[in-house]
Amino acid sequence: GIGVSTQWRVRVAVALRIRPSSPKVAAVQKRHTHNRQTATADCENESMNSPDPPPPYSPDEALGSAGGGARPAVQFVEDASFADGAPLQAGTRFAKAWTFRNVGEEAWPSGTVLRHVGGPLLSAPPFVRVLATPPGETTTVIVDMVAPPPDDPAATTTVRSVWELADAHGSKFTGHFRCWAEVRVVGGATASLYGAQWGKDVTVPDGEEVVAGSTITKRWELHNAGKVCWANCWAVCDDPAVFLCDPAVQTDPTCPGEASVITASITVPHSARPGATVRGSWRLVAPDGTPFGPQFWCLVTVAQPPAYHRSEDVSGVGADEISPIGAMTLFVKTLTGKTISINADPS
Repeated sequence: GIGVSTQWRVRVAVALRIRPSSPKVAAVQKRHTHNRQTATADCENESMNSPDPPPPYSPDEALGSAGGGARPAVQFVEDASFADGAPLQAGTRFAKAWTFRNVGEEAWPSGTVLRHVGGPLLSAPPFVRVLATPPGETTTVIVDMVAPPPDDPAATTTVRSVWELADAHGSKFTGHFRCWAEVRVVGGATASLYGAQWGKDVTVPDGEEVVAGSTITKRWELHNAGKVCWANCWAVCDDPAVFLCDPAVQTDPTCPGEASVITASITVPHSARPGATVRGSWRLVAPDGTPFGPQFWCLVTVAQPPAYHRSEDVSGVGADEISPIGAMTLFVKTLTGKTISINADPS
């Protein structure tokens, strides 16, 4: 169900405090499992296998072949997050991801990097390490960036940051070695840019019976009904005292018109009595803590715990009648549905 929240402020501060230093792209992790590289500021201080300074870049240069020799070969697969022209609020931190495939006959060499060669750097490091990728395999490279801030002249336009794959000596790969992050920067107040619409309960419908102490995985589907993509947004729990759960979970990158599935691991308190109804609410918040969209919740009915009965004795050893067993003898006791080994007490 959905409704209007009146207590969203309770957990906003907590959500901002637990924000990781480098956002994760959950949707990318689900689709690509071979390699994942995340840009960090440490790249700027690394000297081993550092590439040569990038050559001058011409904006008119199209994707193409580096040509010649037995250079590593690459094929661009997809923008794994934030397609070209994705609208982002000015000053928003986001994680741009690209997926590449090794179409050569050998693994990419040690020291391979994705390096910046043109356009604004967008607060990213100048290059990112790329792990050796076997032939035929794909790898997803993630770079943390920041859209131009509101006071930047580029804050109301489209910006393109250009990157390319190169080896440790600065030589370009053959194939489609060049990619870019192209975002449309949108200015304005947060409340006017972010929006959400209720979709559906993906798991655990309202009123489902759950035994106290059980942990469930609750999923909701919501749709981006705003003007900008959800980048570094959170689903914050309004009622942390109701369920045992994380106070906030980060949403997947979701652009206007797209659906996002929000997942939370929730434990029903042991103190909940059978027959009682337990309801906890969540709310979406923007990167600056501003709430948006409808309230959504998890509502369960506490079920009676399963009844346990005396198991039937089927082994004849250690049954109600006493069976003679020598001291320190290892014997097997079989109960219905379970077999256990027991050492006889020497006393």
